[in-house]
Amino acid sequence: MGALKPATLALAALGVFAIGRRQTPGQSDGMVLGLVLLAMISLVQAVFYVDARHRLAVEPLLMLFSGQGVAVLLPRRMARERGLPGSANA
Repeated sequence: MGALKPATLALAALGVFAIGRRQTPGQSDGMVLGLVLLAMISLVQAVFYVDARHRLAVEPLLMLFSGQGVAVLLPRRMARERGLPGSANA
């Protein structure tokens, strides 16, 4: 389970980046709300709780952003495997 955390954080960062690049109004508002919620939960737990098991409150929010990261990477991977135009191999 040691490799799961870095992968989740990397996919979450990619998801936040992908949402931030969108030009659709309102979608970045949800991202900002999620990031503020993540920051507030982390801050409160860092101040009042020192135990690592309290990170469980943050994990579901990280998974939402990680899902967006997977949604960005999956179509690119599939296009590369099929050799479609616009992929790295074409």
